[in-house]
Amino acid sequence: MDVFTGGSLSAGIAIGTNSAASGNKDICAYYMTCKHGDNGGIGAAAGLALSGTLSSGGLATGQTDSSGVIYSGGLLGKLSASGAKDNSGNFSGTLSFGPGAGVYGGAITCSQPTICISELLG
Repeated sequence: MDVFTGGSLSAGIAIGTNSAASGNKDICAYYMTCKHGDNGGIGAAAGLALSGTLSSGGLATGQTDSSGVIYSGGLLGKLSASGAKDNSGNFSGTLSFGPGAGVYGGAITCSQPTICISELLG
């Protein structure tokens, strides 16, 4: 039973490998929207956070969809950790911290459009 359904929005710059780019390296801009609780979750948490993500996949222009689990909460702020697997089988993990309140744990589904410099330069 879902007690809370919500979401999150993040944006950033990614630097990494891209087999379509000159020199196999690329810089990409992205934004990601995530739904929390669609497939199960409980609690409520809110806050602003600085995040870092590690992924087993390379960079590419296009749309990436993923799903996984998230925990968010803390007594004096917001600490969040999530793990997800995308539609290509790549895994990613994110750790976030910042001011906030509440506790939430459950399922997460995300969608991430990305555009890379190599695509813009042709």
